Amino acid sequence: MADKRSRKRKAYTVDQVLLIGSHALQEMERILLSDADNNEKIRSANAISTLINSYRRLVETSEIVERIEALENRQLKKVS
Repeated sequence: MADKRSRKRKAYTVDQVLLIGSHALQEMERILLSDADNNEKIRSANAISTLINSYRRLVETSEIVERIEALENRQLKKVS
């Protein structure tokens, strides 16, 4: 029987990642605005910063992929 940890997860789509990130951001904002202790608020602020940076990179990468695909499609149309 195979080890369950050795199985790979199915890759998320960009939309799924954005939805998960949105929910995580809402939870971190709730913690940041709550009566939580300072350490928890600091961790939440750090997580928000990390999430925003990851979101930025994801959007940039998605835009680059779209541009490359458009260029490749134009090139294929020229060759045809």
